[in-house]
Amino acid sequence: MEIVDMPIGQIKPYKKNPRKNEKAVPEVVKSIKEFGFRQPLVVDSSMVLIVGHTRLLAAKELGLANVPVHIASTLTPAQVRAYRIMDNRTSDHAEWEKDTLLQELDDLLVEDGKYDLDFLGFVNDPLFDDDDWSSDLKKAEKDFDAIEENIDGIQQTIKISCPQTLADSIKDAVRDLVAENAWSGVSIV
Repeated sequence: MEIVDMPIGQIKPYKKNPRKNEKAVPEVVKSIKEFGFRQPLVVDSSMVLIVGHTRLLAAKELGLANVPVHIASTLTPAQVRAYRIMDNRTSDHAEWEKDTLLQELDDLLVEDGKYDLDFLGFVNDPLFDDDDWSSDLKKAEKDFDAIEENIDGIQQTIKISCPQTLADSIKDAVRDLVAENAWSGVSIV
C-alpha cells in the first residue's frame, strides 16, 4: 500500500457522507496532537475522500498543510461506496471487553500517570454504569452524604476500595466536598 504526503487542500470531502463526525473532531484533534497522524486518509482517483472524514476535519482544525493519503485507484465506484459505508458501520458492531479494558486503563494510569480518563474519553462513560466498581462509587457517594449530615464534632475515617482508575476521581470529589463545606482537619491520602 502506497501512502503519499498530500496537501490538505487537494482532498475533497465526500458531500453525501451519511456519517456526521463533528462531535468526534475534538477527540481526534487530541489524538493527533499526542500521537501524530497515524492512519492515512483514503481517497479515490479524483481525490474525493472515501474514509477519514473525522481525521480530515481534525487536520484542518490543527492547520496541517499536508496529511498522509492512500489513493485507492483500483476500487470501482460501487466498491468506493461500499467501503465508505462499511468503514463507518463496523465500529458500531464492536464491543468492549470491560474487565480487560479496566485492567488496561488501570495499568496505563498506574504505570504512566500521564493519561487520565478524560483524555482517553471515558469520563462519565455509560459503558461502566453496571460494573462492580460503579456500586463502590455509589456507596462512596452515600458515605459522603452521611458525613455531611454528621460531621460536627465527629472524627470519622472512611476507606474506599476501588480500581486505581477511579482513585483520583474519588479524591477530587472528597476535596470538593471538603471545600464546599469548609471542613477543617480533613486529610485525604
